[in-house]
Amino acid sequence: MPEDPEVYDNSEGPQGAKELTPEQMEEQKYITDLPLVPPMIIRYEGWMLEEYPIFEPKTSYYSGPAAVQSVLTFFNVFAPNRNTIAEACGMKENEISLESMKDYINSRQSAKTYVVEHGLSQTQMADRMYFNIFEYKTPSVLGLTFNENGYWDYSTNGQFFSIYGVDSTQSRFVLADPWIYKADSSQTLGYYDQPVEVLYEAYSRKDMGLMR
Repeated sequence: MPEDPEVYDNSEGPQGAKELTPEQMEEQKYITDLPLVPPMIIRYEGWMLEEYPIFEPKTSYYSGPAAVQSVLTFFNVFAPNRNTIAEACGMKENEISLESMKDYINSRQSAKTYVVEHGLSQTQMADRMYFNIFEYKTPSVLGLTFNENGYWDYSTNGQFFSIYGVDSTQSRFVLADPWIYKADSSQTLGYYDQPVEVLYEAYSRKDMGLMR
């Protein structure tokens, strides 16, 4: 795996994902899952949620509102525009927290009660995203930080991604990446897959959480 320096200062790349506060971390220790109504899935040498919508972020720091739009639209719920979502989720200084995104999504649909977790091991992260797709038939949202290298086409100091596909061995996950259109003009799909160890390295750089 290419070395990734410990510096993520990139004002040109997507950003805006906020770390959890100590109070929010403490609250997550007591959360349990609730039942949900599953939609359809399709095969992807594993499983991928069918016709998952991908919205282009309005600005480089709107990855959170774009992810909220994707999740709500997937549940066939009307999703307001990104400015409305950003305001409703309390975006300040171009940052939005996964906790506020979770609260907003839960307030607008009843098919799935989302929770946010932090401090996960690679196995825990993979298990939760896998079961969210395969067993619960719902997407997750993951906060990632990375530099451009052999796996990533650009750099970000904090961005949110929908995770909506996984192979049968939990070794690769499919993520929706609206920003890829701007970073790589040859990429026309808006999604791709990554090895789980690459995702975990990017997840563990900052504790922005996993919503599942």
